[in-house]
Amino acid sequence: MKIKKHFIVCLAVMAVVAAGVVYFFPIKQANEKQIARSACQVKEITFYYLEGCEWCNKVKTEGTIDKIEQLGVKINKINAAVGPVRHKFQGVPTFVISGKVYEGYRTFDDLKILLECPKEINPAESDSSTPSSFE
Repeated sequence: MKIKKHFIVCLAVMAVVAAGVVYFFPIKQANEKQIARSACQVKEITFYYLEGCEWCNKVKTEGTIDKIEQLGVKINKINAAVGPVRHKFQGVPTFVISGKVYEGYRTFDDLKILLECPKEINPAESDSSTPSSFE
């Protein structure tokens, strides 16, 4: 009787694990496809910011970070006060694109040029009026 009970428990555990794999695998696969489909030449950048920085908050409120991510570019968002800081710069906001450091405020269009995106490509407008946080 104990063996039958253990067998049923094992089957239940395997079913839960299988359901988890089926649920989470397509999400990861979709994110990888989005990055692979990026129309921009640059696929990943680093963005350094500080919470109290007026220009960093302007980048956030304009939705620049969200728009870049919608283009399929991965953004490593790093709070410069917390780290890890892997590049030399003197102020924020700072963008690191293809190993080159760009200090100071940049518009979405400025960054699109630095990311070598086609001029005609624009991300779909977000339904939400509130931009996502940096973290």
